[in-house]
Amino acid sequence: MYIENHYYRERTRKGVYQLISDYVRGVSKELEVVPGLFSYKHIDEGTRLLIEYAEIPEKGVVLDLGCGYG
Repeated sequence: MYIENHYYRERTRKGVYQLISDYVRGVSKELEVVPGLFSYKHIDEGTRLLIEYAEIPEKGVVLDLGCGYG
């Protein structure tokens, strides 16, 4: 099994970001992603579940560790 962007592989796509759009809690949001990472074309189910149910302050930052965009 080959995993292109695993932590032990040399990075080949430094600085290559793309924007994707999706609805988060009923609001359209743009997310910055890196091609080749897990679920970079859409929000994965674990991240979506976290976003939908987490208590997120109006002003602040949320870090999703270990799930796609984290």
